[in-house]
Amino acid sequence: MACTRFTILMCGSTGAGKSTAGNIAGNIASGQPGAFKVGHGTDSETKRSEAIDFNIVGPGGIVYPCRLIDTIGFGDSELKPEKQFEGFSTFIDLAPGGLNVICYVQKWGRLKSDEQEAMHLVAEAFGAGQRTHTAVVITHCTKEDGFYEEEIKKSSAWSRVIDYFQGGRIYIDSQEHPEVARAKLHQLMLHIIQKNNSEKLSHAGFEEAVQYRLQKQQLINALPFDLRTGPQTILDELQQGKKSRSELEASIIQQQLVEARRQEQARNLKKACEDLQDQI
Repeated sequence: MACTRFTILMCGSTGAGKSTAGNIAGNIASGQPGAFKVGHGTDSETKRSEAIDFNIVGPGGIVYPCRLIDTIGFGDSELKPEKQFEGFSTFIDLAPGGLNVICYVQKWGRLKSDEQEAMHLVAEAFGAGQRTHTAVVITHCTKEDGFYEEEIKKSSAWSRVIDYFQGGRIYIDSQEHPEVARAKLHQLMLHIIQKNNSEKLSHAGFEEAVQYRLQKQQLINALPFDLRTGPQTILDELQQGKKSRSELEASIIQQQLVEARRQEQARNLKKACEDLQDQI
């Protein structure tokens, strides 16, 4: 095969084991020079995208040169959401030409709302084209794979995740069985590369999504303070992408009109009270 470097992106929530899985895939021990830093809390050790270059040896001894990129974890308690996304976006500098594989790393367990939002964010950011390029790497799995397959069928939240990312899924235990985890990761990565005929996912859709997200944030910032800070449906829909852009803009305009009318009514009421006091 031609000497092509395949590019793999690791992303996911802070604390899911993303950097550990990346070190295992890259065959480098955590803490060694060149390894990804591994965090142990709600603050991500990865503040900006980093890369490891390594080889996967496939069937027949074929060598696949790979670059694996570790990204900032979503949900970092030290960073605002827009800063997290900005940090995540730096992977583009390390992946000229696009991505072959996206591994979304998620810790096994009940999915929290912020974790589900992070998954939706990634799915939205890369667009529909990411589906066959993206797989789910589920960590902290100490039981047989069949157990998790059955549990996923019972969970609507996990079922949505599987629908977001159709490149496949694996269950790994990075702590107790790193060698097994490495074999599963390499097999998954090769499966996605071959499934897509070594074609890369372009950055064009992602860059467009970045601009769209910035525009959405500007729309959020333009909302009245009580709508930006309160549990308003429109804000949830805006952040989670439940409506189209035109529908969201129409909703915001409507909300702004309602707010303007409310303020005008308040001014009119105040003036009427002042006039009444003058008459008295």
